[in-house]
Amino acid sequence: MASNNVPREWTKSTYSGQQGDCLQWRLTPDAKVEVGDSKKTSGPTFTFPPDAWTAFIASVASGHHAAPSADALPSRTPR
Repeated sequence: MASNNVPREWTKSTYSGQQGDCLQWRLTPDAKVEVGDSKKTSGPTFTFPPDAWTAFIASVASGHHAAPSADALPSRTPR
């Protein structure tokens, strides 16, 4: 169970700057992690158990979810 002194406000990465184009997250009262879009605050959210969120963050930190380089993306022909 989450501690009562854990803030439940939305948090987003400091890397997002002032644009606000970022995911945001917060802890729920039952200690899960809720994730949403900072541009659509009234939009849908996803909720993850703490162990799944921790595994995802560790995977991102290890580079498994790095954005591909522009050279690695397939070319697209305009319509």
